[in-house]
Amino acid sequence: MAVYFSKSRNAWYIRYSWKGKLYYCYRSSSGVFVTKQLAKDYEPVFVSGLVEAPVASGLCDSFFEPFVLSLKGSLKDSTVYGFAKVFDKYVAPHFKGVKVSALDDGFLEFVNRKLNLSVSVKDPQRLFSVCRHFVLFLNRQGLSLDPNRFYPNKRKVREPHVYHVWDLPTFERFLSFEKDPNWILFFSVLYYYGLRVGEALGLQWGDFTGHGLRIARMVSVKNLSKELEVTLPKTASSVSTLPKVEAVYRYVLPGLDPCSWCFLGRGGSQPFGQTTVVNRIKLVSKKAGLKWLSPHEFRHSCASYLISQGVPLREVSKWLRHSNEIVTASVYEHLLPGEIDKVGQFWDKKMG
Repeated sequence: MAVYFSKSRNAWYIRYSWKGKLYYCYRSSSGVFVTKQLAKDYEPVFVSGLVEAPVASGLCDSFFEPFVLSLKGSLKDSTVYGFAKVFDKYVAPHFKGVKVSALDDGFLEFVNRKLNLSVSVKDPQRLFSVCRHFVLFLNRQGLSLDPNRFYPNKRKVREPHVYHVWDLPTFERFLSFEKDPNWILFFSVLYYYGLRVGEALGLQWGDFTGHGLRIARMVSVKNLSKELEVTLPKTASSVSTLPKVEAVYRYVLPGLDPCSWCFLGRGGSQPFGQTTVVNRIKLVSKKAGLKWLSPHEFRHSCASYLISQGVPLREVSKWLRHSNEIVTASVYEHLLPGEIDKVGQFWDKKMG
């Protein structure tokens, strides 16, 4: 499934492969697609018109791709990407090879129990939301299933997620095994500034100002289509300028185009994707003999090290650009040992 531009028609069109055949759509009821966004918005409508009602001998597999594409009509691209990953990894395997005629509420209950017993995910609510969306999609193809058969088991206690962090010496060891100056700059930005990976990928050379580092945008690159999505940072407080850190600025090359991306992929026209980042971290960590961190754990490492060195929580909150100190405290309260003991010591001192 893709959207292309036709020079001869001077308009965009949709191309979709369904059951071994290629289908094209050059216009909607409103007219031709004069912009790429108009064509992308019409994709779900076009696909839903191609999907036939299921037959008794059909398999659920044939509805996997149309289901993911149908999400584009009601959800943001970033949400669709997350839903698709959860669907492919956790949901689709339970429906793969299953005949449509075998689907009933009892089968859904069976899958629900298996998911509750065997799946360990960071966001179980998203998992079961994906399941319900898939059932609703099947119902639009002619089935009559109850989407509420999917629900998380409330009695199952979710294990808290444990973040792995590096202190400064460990990070410096990691960095010593990275030989590419551009990657060194990227990892330094993640660690010293505690940027979210999308914020780091969205940096342009003009953001390294004389006053400090300007954070003004987030970037995500879809690994399959390679489409670039540029948005504002996560919260309003995330848009800011942080003071210069010489450990980072020493790797900034002078004289580069201020409007060009800092961290370009192989094509040289847009930033690389997050999968590329993860693969690079794994490669360098293996060379350094370290347990690899996820890109977001560089941000946690920054906060953890600052707190361990006695930097006040208020200042850490400002550095991470959280909306308030409560957010910082809720995430990093385990790094504030002995706080309750200090209260006891206070009263002992007063009463002593």
